[in-house]
Amino acid sequence: VTLSAGTLLVTNSLSLGAGSGTFTALGGTLSSSGTHEIILTNKLSLSGTLGLGDSTSYGPLTLSGSAALGSDFTINTYSPGTLSGALSGSYALTKGGNSELILLGSNTSFTGSTIVNAGTLTLAGGNALADSVAVSGGSAGTLKLATSETIGTLSGALTVNIQSNTLTLSGIGSTNFSGMLSGSGNVLKT
Repeated sequence: VTLSAGTLLVTNSLSLGAGSGTFTALGGTLSSSGTHEIILTNKLSLSGTLGLGDSTSYGPLTLSGSAALGSDFTINTYSPGTLSGALSGSYALTKGGNSELILLGSNTSFTGSTIVNAGTLTLAGGNALADSVAVSGGSAGTLKLATSETIGTLSGALTVNIQSNTLTLSGIGSTNFSGMLSGSGNVLKT
Protein backbone atom coordinates (compact mmCIF):
# COMPACT_ATOMS: atom_id res chain seq x y z
CA VAL A 1 0.00 0.00 0.00
CA THR A 2 1.35 3.44 -0.98
CA LEU A 3 0.05 6.72 0.49
CA SER A 4 1.18 9.90 -1.24
CA ALA A 5 -1.70 12.33 -0.54
CA GLY A 6 -5.06 12.53 1.18
CA THR A 7 -6.15 10.56 4.23
CA LEU A 8 -6.13 6.80 4.70
CA LEU A 9 -8.46 5.69 7.52
CA VAL A 10 -7.68 2.29 9.02
CA THR A 11 -10.37 0.43 10.95
CA ASN A 12 -8.38 -2.47 12.42
CA SER A 13 -5.00 -4.22 12.39
CA LEU A 14 -5.85 -5.98 9.12
CA SER A 15 -6.54 -2.77 7.18
CA LEU A 16 -3.20 -2.82 5.34
CA GLY A 17 -3.12 -6.55 4.69
CA ALA A 18 -2.34 -8.24 8.02
CA GLY A 19 1.35 -7.38 7.96
CA SER A 20 1.95 -8.86 4.54
CA GLY A 21 3.63 -6.33 2.35
CA THR A 22 5.06 -2.87 2.85
CA PHE A 23 3.27 0.35 3.69
CA THR A 24 5.02 3.13 1.74
CA ALA A 25 4.45 6.65 3.05
CA LEU A 26 5.32 9.47 0.64
CA GLY A 27 2.79 11.99 1.98
CA GLY A 28 -0.76 12.30 3.24
CA THR A 29 -2.28 11.25 6.56
CA LEU A 30 -2.72 7.84 8.17
CA SER A 31 -5.45 7.79 10.79
CA SER A 32 -7.55 5.49 12.92
CA SER A 33 -11.18 5.53 11.84
CA GLY A 34 -12.17 6.42 15.41
CA THR A 35 -10.79 6.83 18.89
CA HIS A 36 -9.66 3.21 19.38
CA GLU A 37 -6.04 2.05 19.21
CA ILE A 38 -4.85 0.25 16.09
CA ILE A 39 -1.63 -1.75 15.74
CA LEU A 40 -0.31 -2.18 12.18
CA THR A 41 2.44 -4.77 11.64
CA ASN A 42 3.41 -4.00 8.03
CA LYS A 43 6.98 -3.12 7.09
CA LEU A 44 7.36 0.63 6.52
CA SER A 45 9.10 2.65 3.82
CA LEU A 46 9.11 6.29 4.93
CA SER A 47 9.85 9.39 2.83
CA GLY A 48 8.45 12.91 2.64
CA THR A 49 5.85 13.94 5.24
CA LEU A 50 3.25 11.76 6.96
CA GLY A 51 0.50 12.89 9.30
CA LEU A 52 -0.77 10.53 12.01
CA GLY A 53 -4.38 11.10 13.10
CA ASP A 54 -6.55 14.20 13.00
CA SER A 55 -8.88 16.18 15.26
CA THR A 56 -11.79 13.73 14.95
CA SER A 57 -10.08 10.38 14.26
CA TYR A 58 -7.48 10.48 16.99
CA GLY A 59 -7.13 6.85 18.09
CA PRO A 60 -3.55 5.89 18.92
CA LEU A 61 -1.61 4.22 16.10
CA THR A 62 1.22 1.76 16.68
CA LEU A 63 3.36 0.94 13.65
CA SER A 64 5.25 -2.18 14.71
CA GLY A 65 6.90 -3.25 11.45
CA SER A 66 10.51 -2.45 10.65
CA ALA A 67 10.82 1.05 9.16
CA ALA A 68 13.34 2.22 6.55
CA LEU A 69 13.83 5.93 5.84
CA GLY A 70 14.22 6.45 2.08
CA SER A 71 14.82 10.20 2.40
CA ASP A 72 14.47 12.93 5.03
CA PHE A 73 11.17 12.17 6.76
CA THR A 74 8.75 14.31 8.78
CA ILE A 75 6.05 12.76 10.93
CA ASN A 76 3.36 15.11 12.22
CA THR A 77 1.42 13.49 15.06
CA TYR A 78 -2.14 14.67 15.66
CA SER A 79 -2.98 11.55 17.69
CA PRO A 80 -0.61 9.46 19.81
CA GLY A 81 1.75 7.34 17.73
CA THR A 82 4.35 4.65 18.36
CA LEU A 83 7.09 3.33 16.09
CA SER A 84 8.00 0.05 17.75
CA GLY A 85 9.79 -1.76 14.93
CA ALA A 86 13.46 -1.31 14.10
CA LEU A 87 14.13 2.03 12.37
CA SER A 88 16.96 2.24 9.83
CA GLY A 89 18.48 4.78 7.47
CA SER A 90 20.84 7.75 7.50
CA TYR A 91 18.30 10.48 6.67
CA ALA A 92 16.84 13.07 9.08
CA LEU A 93 13.75 12.24 11.14
CA THR A 94 11.69 15.31 12.06
CA LYS A 95 8.88 15.18 14.63
CA GLY A 96 6.07 17.73 14.23
CA GLY A 97 2.44 17.88 15.35
CA ASN A 98 1.13 18.46 18.85
CA SER A 99 0.73 14.84 19.99
CA GLU A 100 3.28 12.33 21.31
CA LEU A 101 5.41 9.99 19.21
CA ILE A 102 7.12 7.10 21.01
CA LEU A 103 10.23 5.45 19.56
CA LEU A 104 10.26 2.00 21.14
CA GLY A 105 12.27 -0.26 18.84
CA SER A 106 15.96 -1.03 18.86
CA ASN A 107 16.96 1.64 16.38
CA THR A 108 20.74 1.31 16.34
CA SER A 109 20.70 1.12 12.50
CA PHE A 110 19.19 4.61 12.32
CA THR A 111 22.05 7.11 12.06
CA GLY A 112 20.31 10.23 10.74
CA SER A 113 19.69 13.34 12.80
CA THR A 114 16.53 13.68 14.89
CA ILE A 115 14.70 17.02 15.04
CA VAL A 116 11.85 17.67 17.50
CA ASN A 117 10.02 20.75 16.23
CA ALA A 118 6.66 20.24 17.98
CA GLY A 119 4.94 17.93 20.41
CA THR A 120 6.72 15.23 22.41
CA LEU A 121 9.16 12.62 21.16
CA THR A 122 9.51 9.90 23.80
CA LEU A 123 12.54 7.59 23.74
CA ALA A 124 11.81 4.20 25.31
CA GLY A 125 13.73 0.95 25.70
CA GLY A 126 17.29 2.29 25.94
CA ASN A 127 18.11 1.91 22.22
CA ALA A 128 15.47 4.20 20.74
CA LEU A 129 18.26 6.12 18.99
CA ALA A 130 21.79 5.09 18.07
CA ASP A 131 24.45 6.43 20.42
CA SER A 132 25.80 8.71 17.66
CA VAL A 133 22.53 10.45 16.67
CA ALA A 134 22.39 14.26 16.86
CA VAL A 135 19.16 15.49 18.47
CA SER A 136 17.94 19.06 18.07
CA GLY A 137 14.69 20.96 18.10
CA GLY A 138 12.72 24.13 18.56
CA SER A 139 11.03 25.59 21.62
CA ALA A 140 7.70 23.90 20.77
CA GLY A 141 9.33 20.46 20.94
CA THR A 142 9.94 18.16 23.92
CA LEU A 143 12.28 15.20 24.14
CA LYS A 144 11.14 12.81 26.90
CA LEU A 145 13.05 9.83 28.28
CA ALA A 146 10.99 6.81 29.35
CA THR A 147 14.27 5.00 30.09
CA SER A 148 17.93 6.03 30.19
CA GLU A 149 19.30 6.76 26.72
CA THR A 150 22.59 7.58 25.01
CA ILE A 151 22.64 9.97 22.04
CA GLY A 152 25.41 11.76 20.17
CA THR A 153 24.68 15.45 20.72
CA LEU A 154 21.89 17.74 21.92
CA SER A 155 21.24 21.23 20.54
CA GLY A 156 18.49 23.76 20.04
CA ALA A 157 15.75 25.23 22.21
CA LEU A 158 13.66 22.13 22.91
CA THR A 159 12.61 21.01 26.38
CA VAL A 160 14.21 17.78 27.63
CA ASN A 161 12.24 15.85 30.26
CA ILE A 162 14.72 13.36 31.68
CA GLN A 163 12.32 12.18 34.41
CA SER A 164 14.39 9.94 36.75
CA ASN A 165 16.61 8.61 33.93
CA THR A 166 20.10 9.38 32.63
CA LEU A 167 20.74 11.07 29.29
CA THR A 168 24.29 10.36 28.10
CA LEU A 169 25.84 12.54 25.38
CA SER A 170 28.57 10.57 23.60
CA GLY A 171 29.32 12.88 20.67
CA ILE A 172 32.58 14.62 19.94
CA GLY A 173 32.70 18.42 19.84
CA SER A 174 30.41 21.04 21.29
CA THR A 175 26.84 22.12 20.56
CA ASN A 176 24.62 24.93 21.78
CA PHE A 177 21.61 23.86 23.88
CA SER A 178 19.38 26.74 24.99
CA GLY A 179 16.33 24.73 26.02
CA MET A 180 15.07 23.60 29.41
CA LEU A 181 15.94 20.44 31.34
CA SER A 182 13.40 18.92 33.71
CA GLY A 183 13.22 15.82 35.88
CA SER A 184 15.30 14.36 38.69
CA GLY A 185 17.68 12.34 36.48
CA ASN A 186 21.17 13.11 35.21
CA VAL A 187 22.91 14.36 32.07
CA LEU A 188 26.34 12.86 31.43
CA LYS A 189 28.87 13.93 28.79
CA THR A 190 31.33 11.19 27.91
